[in-house]
Amino acid sequence: MPLESRLEELVEADPGILGKPLLAALWRLHSVAVMRSRRKPIRHPEVGLLEFDCQRLVDEERTQILALFSPVPGTPTAGRLALLASLGPLAAQHSFPE
Repeated sequence: MPLESRLEELVEADPGILGKPLLAALWRLHSVAVMRSRRKPIRHPEVGLLEFDCQRLVDEERTQILALFSPVPGTPTAGRLALLASLGPLAAQHSFPE
């Protein structure tokens, strides 16, 4: 669940929480722009197709982007990343089927 949605749920559950100085200040800043997400497929030459959920956080001035990549649940991506990490430099010598 996106951070913004979690914050909205938190405020709905306890409207008085905005009275707390730190959270109230952060809420007013709203220094992060719209969060965008999308699915990113990447074909790795050794382990094949890797599928990631990509979330981008962009600051208001659009000068910085933070991209978060996480394996899509229910796909073999997490296992393929673990395999790739365990093989290290040896992975370049092998090819794995899709």
